[in-house]
Order: sequence, then C-alpha cells, then structure tokens
Amino acid sequence: MAEIIIHSEVIDQVSYRGVLAYVAVQALGDGRWTTSQLANVVSCNSSLMLEGMQELNAAAPEYVHKQEKGKWPLGNGVADPDKVQILDDKANRRIEFLDDMKLAYEHVNKGLPFTMSAADGLAVNRWLKQNKEVTREEWRKALKNRYKSEGVVKTQALHMWVGRLLEYLEAPLDRFGKTMANGVGGKVGAAIDTEINNRSAREAAVAAAGVNL
Repeated sequence: MAEIIIHSEVIDQVSYRGVLAYVAVQALGDGRWTTSQLANVVSCNSSLMLEGMQELNAAAPEYVHKQEKGKWPLGNGVADPDKVQILDDKANRRIEFLDDMKLAYEHVNKGLPFTMSAADGLAVNRWLKQNKEVTREEWRKALKNRYKSEGVVKTQALHMWVGRLLEYLEAPLDRFGKTMANGVGGKVGAAIDTEINNRSAREAAVAAAGVNL
C-alpha cells in the first residue's frame, strides 16, 4: 500500500477538516470530484468534507480550485487508484487532538461552532511538537480538568490557552491557579467527562468489531 505524504506547510494552515480534505485530495488525484466522493475516501460525512475543502481551497488553491457545478477541480494531486486512506502519525495525532478540542468546546458553548484561526493552528502544531510523549488519554484528562476549573473563559481562542493545557493534567485549578480541594469541579466538567468517556467506549467497541468509520 502506498503512503500519502502530508506536507506540513499545507496542514499548518487548516483545521482537522482541512487535513481530512487534503488526504482525500491526495488519494483521488487530479480530476473533478464531488464532495461526496471525497468524503467517501476518508470515511467522513459530506458536510465535514465541504468545510474542509473550502478551507483547503483558501489555504492551498494549487491543490483545490473553487467548486464548479457540484465538483471540485483538483490539480497537482497524487493519483492513487486504490484510494489509500493512510494518514501519517503526525497528521492522525493532530486530528485526534482537534477532535477532542472540538467536542469539549461545542459541549460547553452550546450552539457555537468550533472554529480555528491560523494562530490556533500554529499553536496546536507547536504544542504537539513540544509534547510528543503526551498520550491522548492524558490530554483528554487535562482538557476535562480545565473545564472543571474556576474562571475558565469558555469561548477563549485555542491559541490563547492550549500552551498551558498540561497545567491541568493532575487536577482542576481554582481561580488563583491552585489545585482545587479534592479535585472538585463543576457540572460542566462532569458532563464533558461523561461524554468523552462515552466516546472512548464507542471507539473501543468499533475497533473491537473491526469496523472502519
């Protein structure tokens, strides 16, 4: 199976949606493809792929031209008739990280979509590069503790706080940045805890069943 090469100069400019779109573009290669066809390559829904393709068009128009008559004209892609769906480790880890950030953000900010700026993307890349040994379980724990902490600005841009995420690894913090007694948090943090744990259980069940999402 061939490996799809993920170029950092492209994915540094987009969210996880754009990364998925980039993988689909690389897999299908030059041609004119519908959003649905692109979505099928990486097994995501069409609305997610549409957002990703729009991001990719803005960030890398040399790969993706504007949608015309329901299809995306692609140029300079890497043809792959088998539609290989391989993400390199760095890209896959980035998608997992952003997926968890999105879940938590949209849970505590009902009705507000999770969005990313270029500054957010750079901050995430920097954090992942500096914390290569941190596991998904650990960053999820830190994220849950952050939202259990006092004085957290729920809508704060990712780049303004992600660099301090590991400060919350051991326990929630009070408004003075001190560990809260008994690790007590709020209902919001508990709800996120339950939701992320439920997602982990679903992922484990899917993996055990050998199903590709």
